[in-house]
This record gives sequence, structure tokens and C-alpha cells, in this order.
Amino acid sequence: MSRESKSKKLNFKQQIVYDYIRSYIRERGYAPSVREICVETGIQSTSGVFHYLNQLEHLGFIRRDPDKPRSIIVLKPCFKTGKQESIVFIPFLSGIPKAGNPLVKENVSQYFPVDASLIKRRGRTCMVMLTNDVLKDLGYLRGDRLLIDMDEPPEDGALCLIRTETSAMIRQVFHTEKGLLVKCGGHAKEDIVMEMPDILGTVTAMIRSTISRV
Repeated sequence: MSRESKSKKLNFKQQIVYDYIRSYIRERGYAPSVREICVETGIQSTSGVFHYLNQLEHLGFIRRDPDKPRSIIVLKPCFKTGKQESIVFIPFLSGIPKAGNPLVKENVSQYFPVDASLIKRRGRTCMVMLTNDVLKDLGYLRGDRLLIDMDEPPEDGALCLIRTETSAMIRQVFHTEKGLLVKCGGHAKEDIVMEMPDILGTVTAMIRSTISRV
């Protein structure tokens, strides 16, 4: 990238688009879609958004992967960190197998872009979505996307992805002398103790959509 391209200033509309992308990534950990940029910046069409994205990329402010959704990477230092931003694509699991490695290709429905700062171990992190409000008392809602570190040992109070004989669940756990206490939450009357639970990973981050739930 040339020194000249870095020194160029953005015009009014370019700056609006650039600032929106930066703000979106900072708040959510992943890049906005073209449609979201169109709606939030007042640009009349998605083709107009592509026009400004092409300009920002030419000027060296962003980089995109045309083969992946939400793949905008901010190249200029921002958020006062002095560091470049980076996006990592992690597997989004559509289901959990009854046995074996859950990260096999058959269980991955798509790859989701997230801020690299949220990832501790590349290649050992996946994403699942909460499908109910069992964890509502802990501040987690249906539709929240959870990052799971497959190698993170569970501490007391941690949320873990646990595989059972019939399904998989995200639950809060505590260590006891008898085993791992699993807080069931929701309408369950009692918590359960598992002597040798099949813990697939620990929740390390949460991404929430701004779309309101009904």
C-alpha cells in the first residue's frame, strides 16, 4: 500500500460509511452486511454501498474478501488501540454429534466472521446459537451467538457446552466433591451432578444481534 493512499482524506460520505463500519465492528465483533450499511448510512442502494466500499478499499482504509460475507477488515488504526483490526472466520455449528469431534465438516453450516481479539485459539473455537431462554437469568437470551473454546478448562461459574446421550446443552457448572454440578435453569426443578461429563468447550464470548425479540 502506498504512502500516498494512506495520506488521502475521506470525503463526507466516505467518512460516514467508514465510521459506521468501525463502530459496528467495535460493538459486535464482526463486520456489517452491505444491506445494513445501506440502511444505516442513508445510501439509496446497495450498488451505492459497493461504490463507497470500493473507494475505501482503493484508498487503503479497508480490505474485503469477495468470496465471504461480512468480510470487511478495517486497516487503519482505530479505537485508539494503535493496532490493525482483523477478522477471523470460525465454524458455526448446526448440530452436535453424539460422539466424536463436533468440528467436522458435516456439523458446520457456515463460517461466521468475528473480531480476532475475541479468539484465544484459532482452529479450536466454534460458534453456537442459543435456541431458548434457559439462561435468561444469567443475561443470555435466545438468539445469542456464543463463542466456544474447545480447549478452555471450565472454572466454577463458567458456561460450558455439554454433550449428553440425547443432545447437547449450554449450562453453568460448578466443581463439587461428587462431580460437576450442572445448573439446569429454566423450568427444571433440580440441578444435576455429573461424575464424568462430556464437556466440549467453554463459552468465552457472546455476540448479540440488535434485532428485538418478540
